Amino acid sequence: MKRPKPLARVKPDPSAPLIVAIDSSGPVEAVALTRGDLVLAQASRRRPRGKGTALAARIQQLLGEAGCTADELSAIACVTGPGSFTGLRVAIATAQGLARGLDIPTVPIDATFAWALGHPGDRPIAVTLDARRSEVYSALWSVPPGGEATALIPLALRAPERWFAALAEHPEALLVGDGARLYAELASEMLPDTVTLHAQAGGPALGAVAAHVARSVEAGPLLPVYLRDHDAAKRPQ
Repeated sequence: MKRPKPLARVKPDPSAPLIVAIDSSGPVEAVALTRGDLVLAQASRRRPRGKGTALAARIQQLLGEAGCTADELSAIACVTGPGSFTGLRVAIATAQGLARGLDIPTVPIDATFAWALGHPGDRPIAVTLDARRSEVYSALWSVPPGGEATALIPLALRAPERWFAALAEHPEALLVGDGARLYAELASEMLPDTVTLHAQAGGPALGAVAAHVARSVEAGPLLPVYLRDHDAAKRPQ
């Protein structure tokens, strides 16, 4: 019996921009590398709380695995929060240092937008991220395939009860994020048979983020998004 001919592999377009996206705003630190819309390499690992890690070394590792060099990069996308105070500082410092050395632009990315990009479709994406202290960072996004993403409910720090009450007006929404998983029982109680919980809570789809940046680079300074003071700022002197 004649074996079927294997399908040709999709090859990256060498003329397409090479983008690296990084995120350490949450408990999972991630890096992704794309050439245009094609993801070349990505890696993620659990980040110890309150500690930074060797993001620059991980970027170099991914470049090597993809057979690319740093001087081929067109831009660096970085999730600027909200999220971990230490994690944001590490990611922003790493992105700024590489961008200055390579003379390429940086692209700031809202953490909730980064999560939403991983779930394109007709349903609104209710991004719900654990902010500790019984609060969540939350926003509702519309991400139509091939269309422009729109924030239906803007990013804010909210009590989970308040957030789920707001989502009652959007029964078709898809609930994503580590906060969605943390408060899944409350969501089920307040939104029975309406909002759908997406169980995956590993982190934003950075491959989708990098591909988005490759299509439309909106360069800008990397300014951390803090919706409240760092814990250390509230300690008595």
